Amino acid sequence: MSDMVETWLSLHLAIGDTSRRLNQKVSISRSAPINLNTDADALKTSIVEWLVAAAARVAETLNCEEPSPRNNTDAEHARVVLACTRILEPNIDTLIGLPAGEVMVWLSAAETQYPGERFYVDDHGTPHIGVKVTTMTGAELALKLVKLRSKARSFLALTTPKDKLSLPCWRCNQLELTRRHERRGTTVIDQVDCAACEKSWPYEQYQNIIAIRVKEDEMEREKLQKQLDSERTRREIAEWLLAERDWQLSLAFDFPDVSASVFVTTILTQNEPQPPEAFMSDKDIANLLNVSDSTVRSWASRGQIQRHTADDGSTVFLASEVWAFAKTNTGGRASTIRRLTRDTACAT
Repeated sequence: MSDMVETWLSLHLAIGDTSRRLNQKVSISRSAPINLNTDADALKTSIVEWLVAAAARVAETLNCEEPSPRNNTDAEHARVVLACTRILEPNIDTLIGLPAGEVMVWLSAAETQYPGERFYVDDHGTPHIGVKVTTMTGAELALKLVKLRSKARSFLALTTPKDKLSLPCWRCNQLELTRRHERRGTTVIDQVDCAACEKSWPYEQYQNIIAIRVKEDEMEREKLQKQLDSERTRREIAEWLLAERDWQLSLAFDFPDVSASVFVTTILTQNEPQPPEAFMSDKDIANLLNVSDSTVRSWASRGQIQRHTADDGSTVFLASEVWAFAKTNTGGRASTIRRLTRDTACAT
């Protein structure tokens, strides 16, 4: 509240009038100066309006004279701003504690009955030029002044604009990062601050760190996706092997008097289920066929099975292709016979 007078004067200087004294007419002109910055003029007017409204409520409580402008000149407005500030600054707690009461404020352009006019008719039909009566508590008036002051000082670049950032701080992992950009003379400051750990970085460095973090996240997602794909393949293999074992055991019970060699060459070859159409590593293929992974690699080296390259550059094999070759391979057939003989013995 103490800097409200300074803020109002800064707005007056920001309007663009070249006259040196308040309300002085521009040289070689009989009319008042034309405001070149209407936004600054609107903020000036709002400050006067709401300071008068708040000071009137406090003055009524303190039983002292209410400050109000006697005319619409800048000099009179400057006097009123100073008088209102002197009343409100030491009595701000009194203002906040005031109950709801009537406050007379200027009409906005949208509230006037005719474009360009400030005209108000009360409930009794009495016309009022440019004002209306509304009900506000002291706290609402104080909040209005706080917002108006903040808006004015931001307009004048007297406050440092800050942008809330959505990413957490990479040092303390708290969502307290803000970007601060301001100008101090010829120096432009653009940096990121963490309110939690009080660490700061230049915004350019922040962008580089974000790029690194994004790349790390992408690599981590790719790694997890590969692990997920591998586990999904392993699950499919396990389900297929389990179904194959159940099928083999059920056939073994159906033909208890058939020898293992006849069982493999005659019965299994006619009813054998197909392995999953999936690409697997040499170790997974070896587990599937109950052979060593070096055996799978030797088949590939001799051109008996085809190597394939996965997205990550690793060598993989098509399960159905390797399985079809293994059925005609002596070593594969022998291992299959031994496994079936063992399974049949366990089942019986």
